[in-house]
Amino acid sequence: MPRVPRRVLRSRGIAILVAVVSTVSLLASAAAEEIDSDACLACHGSEGFARPDGQSLFVDPTSFSSSPHGTLACTGCHADATAIPHAEHLAPVALESCATCHDDEVAAYRRSVHGQASAQGVSEAARCRDCHGDLHAPKPHTEAASAAHWSNLAATCARCHANVELAAKFQIPVVRPVEAYLASVHARAVSGGKRGAVCSDCHGAHEILRGADPRASIWRTNIPDTCGKCHTEIVARYRESVHGEALARGVRDAPVCTDCHGEHRILGPAEPASPVFAANIPGDTCGRCHTDARLNEKYGLPIGRVA
Repeated sequence: MPRVPRRVLRSRGIAILVAVVSTVSLLASAAAEEIDSDACLACHGSEGFARPDGQSLFVDPTSFSSSPHGTLACTGCHADATAIPHAEHLAPVALESCATCHDDEVAAYRRSVHGQASAQGVSEAARCRDCHGDLHAPKPHTEAASAAHWSNLAATCARCHANVELAAKFQIPVVRPVEAYLASVHARAVSGGKRGAVCSDCHGAHEILRGADPRASIWRTNIPDTCGKCHTEIVARYRESVHGEALARGVRDAPVCTDCHGEHRILGPAEPASPVFAANIPGDTCGRCHTDARLNEKYGLPIGRVA
């Protein structure tokens, strides 16, 4: 057998390598082309499509294509779907996928009580889909059909915060806040189609912090600013009052809006059950502080004024 020159062997080797690389590239390209939304919807777009355990995996093609996410490739969020068919259980969509478009919102969420709990492995912690609904067909929060629209927020938050078992499990100090809110003048305005205060107006949207956090919108000294977003003139008068001036000086016992009006169950002043109804003001509202011997002694207040 004649000896083949080394340069010929080298040329043949390079040719083979190029052919292999080209083939791999073509296969990868073909795979990438196959795993597009249409390929995914070929299965997931069929009503009744489910896993062996019965969990529905149906995605409405019409709703998906017309949604803000309709232009995204499925594998942009489901990165572990690298072949068809893919693994039976895909990993939950990572926050990093959402951050590709919603980086500010994700950063705020990570700082929130929900985001911190989720990072610690708390499965009950609210994530994007819990507040925004089906992420295959999300609707802008400005649309009335969105779960994050102001008219639907009470029901959306109630999915967790009306659950007394969750409140007990995670030692949430305020139980039944949604039930109390629904009796309020704010909720009644919303149910009548008017723009009353909703959960996010007081607690924030993505960066929801604990009330014990000084950065929180419901931290005691921040409450006038929070209520003042709507009640501008009233808060201006409050700041000029002896109570407002005391708060500005750092007097922690000085009353703020919620001390007189309540937190979630805020009623109108003309309602007999309201703490600021005329007959309730002396004993139930002002009397809580001005009949307190400890506070009277601490701040040198006259005793017996309420009587």
